[in-house]
Amino acid sequence: MAESNLNVENPANKYMHNGNQTLVGVLNPPQKPLIKKLYSYFDGQKLYNDLQYDVWVKSEKAHPKKKGVPTIIKLFTGVLAVGALALCGTKGIKALIAKFKH
Repeated sequence: MAESNLNVENPANKYMHNGNQTLVGVLNPPQKPLIKKLYSYFDGQKLYNDLQYDVWVKSEKAHPKKKGVPTIIKLFTGVLAVGALALCGTKGIKALIAKFKH
């Protein structure tokens, strides 16, 4: 049977076996209780409208990404074009295109 007073010298387990407090996950309670502030209907409407206006202004400034051809496809096409020029030359490429037109 395993003994109950097992001490492991692993530094990662130091806090588990020696009863020390952990350094992570400690929550400190607030010093005083939170105070709830009640708003009237009109104050709430004003705050809500201000928030909606701010959202609207930021959405007007936002621009979606322009969609286009991905960079990897551009690079792949460029490499193919350079390789075809190196292997066939311009006359060979023209002949190859003419061959596939028919």
